[in-house]
Amino acid sequence: SYCSGLHDLVPLRERLIKRTVINTVETLIGPLRGKTTHSILGYVHKPYPPIYAHLVDASGMDSALLVRGVEGGVIPSLRQNGLMVSYQGLIEQDRVDINPKSLGIEQELRAISFPDKLDVHSDIKALADYTVKLGKSALSGDKGLFYDGLVLAASLILWHTKKADSLVGAAEMTRTVLDSGKALNRL
Repeated sequence: SYCSGLHDLVPLRERLIKRTVINTVETLIGPLRGKTTHSILGYVHKPYPPIYAHLVDASGMDSALLVRGVEGGVIPSLRQNGLMVSYQGLIEQDRVDINPKSLGIEQELRAISFPDKLDVHSDIKALADYTVKLGKSALSGDKGLFYDGLVLAASLILWHTKKADSLVGAAEMTRTVLDSGKALNRL
């Protein structure tokens, strides 16, 4: 509704299947902006961080947190080291290896997988219902992959936005909120 020309490219994006530059541009449009606006982007290929930092800067956002996440998402693997790169404008501020175990995350899977019985390609409502159920469970403090993914992602963001001095401290802050049920009650 805010960028019909870009929306008209959805059929092209669906035909390409792989993540395209269109996906990144969509996140940088940012129709809603705060006094300070941070961009959190996932990437796969190592040369992307400075390129994405330029795009974020050109879009008028204040900072960029670039996360080498699972499948180009913003949540790193829950079982092995990941990387995040923090930018203010075009200047790289930090390049940090993320060790999930140092944050108390010990998972055998790198990310959530969906049950085999769930047809994720054609039953969108069932997929959405399943995801909402997992999310509400994690937001009410139930431990598991979704909970750990929230802890990891929130920790990166809290650290990047300087709401926490360390990733470990950010993970503790996140767990406190999740375990109290306050996060679910805010919905």
